[in-house]
Formats: sequence, C-alpha cells, structure tokens
Amino acid sequence: MFKACIVSAFLFMFMSVAHSLTWYYDFGLSNAEYSIASSESWSFLPPAQAGISKIKLGDAGGYIRLQNPGLGSLGINSELQIAASASGNNNKFSLYNYPGSGLFYTSFDILFGDNSGAGTVSQGTFYFSQGNGDSFTNNGGFVAAEMFSGLQWVFGSNGSLTLKYRNGSTWSVLGASNVFQGILYSVELYGNNSGTNTTYYRGGNAYVLAYNKQDIWINGVRIGGLSKGGIAGGSNID
Repeated sequence: MFKACIVSAFLFMFMSVAHSLTWYYDFGLSNAEYSIASSESWSFLPPAQAGISKIKLGDAGGYIRLQNPGLGSLGINSELQIAASASGNNNKFSLYNYPGSGLFYTSFDILFGDNSGAGTVSQGTFYFSQGNGDSFTNNGGFVAAEMFSGLQWVFGSNGSLTLKYRNGSTWSVLGASNVFQGILYSVELYGNNSGTNTTYYRGGNAYVLAYNKQDIWINGVRIGGLSKGGIAGGSNID
C-alpha cells in the first residue's frame, strides 16, 4: 500500500510464490490514467495471472497511471505510476487472493521521485506490505498483525530516501540508512512462515532461511536473517 504527499512512484512488478505455481503480473502495453478521488476500481488494471488486482484513490488527488513508454527504464511494457495523495489518506494498489503458501518469493523493480522521474521530492512516505488479512482487500492502511514483509520509504532532503523494514512491532532501518530518488531499485523478498527451516538457491549459492525469517535483497545485495512483521506463524501468505 502507498500513502503520503506530493510523490510519485514508478513500478514494474512481478511476483512468484514458492508453492507449486510461479507467476508474473504484467501491466500490459496501454496508456491510461485513473484519477477519481475517493473511489476504487477492480477493472482499471489488466487482470492478474493469479489473484485479484485493485486500486484505490484517497480524497486529496493524485493518480494511478499505466504509462508506455515509461520513465523508469523498467522494461518494454507499461509502468504502473502512482502519484500519492496530498493528505494522509492513502492511494493504494493491492494484489490479493493469489495461491498462498508459507514459503514465498516476491520480486519487483521500483523508482521514486517526482512525476518526471527526478529525485526532487522532500516529504512523504510509501509502503509495501505482504501478508494475509483484510488490509489487503479494503481501502485502509497497513495492519501490523497482518504483515509478514513490510517496507517503508521515507522521503527526505536532497533526494534521499530512508528505507526501513517491519521488524516485529517496529520499523528498523534496512541496511544502509539512505537510498536515493531517481534510481531504479530491484527488490527481492524470500520469506519463510512455513514452520520449519528451508533452503533456497540464488546465483548458484544456497541460503538457509530459518522459520519466521526473511531475506531481503536490494540490487543484488542480501540483508539476511531478518525478523518478520506481526503476522502469526504458519499463516499462508496470499
């Protein structure tokens, strides 16, 4: 989910669940904009290969846009661009009810900045959340008890971003304290809510992931063995 003021994000996203199914969400090739304040839509975005996609706009403007060609050099398909609300009421993109599992892998590319892609925004907060519960289907903000993985980008001066992750009941800085606007970031999450330790393979290397833990990779750099958010152990992530 995404909320805050005068910011835009440009997102090309694909997900796979470490279950019996691997799938991707393709935003297609079209150009379109949704800018109806205090409204929601299940039909604006292309149908997801798995699960249900939904967008919601808050009461203070902003937009959700499919743009091709895009601004972030994220590929040949349309980018999903989200210009955030000018109030605390959030603008939100949700993908839910895909085949759930206690083990999951999620990957997306994301770029933050103003609506030209430049790194000039000085205030606002954007969130990513993955887990299970009503906050993924309704119009509200995140609920800590429903999150396995949570990321928070806080805008600051001089084009900086402070990146945090949901660490139990709090937000903790993830790796280096700052990342930057106007730069494309590839984010990968490996999560284990299955009840036992597991091993995954990346780049020819094996990584043990303990129960209730997650590994987060940013542009190929691993921050490993991180605690999950507040969701109950054993819950399917969907």
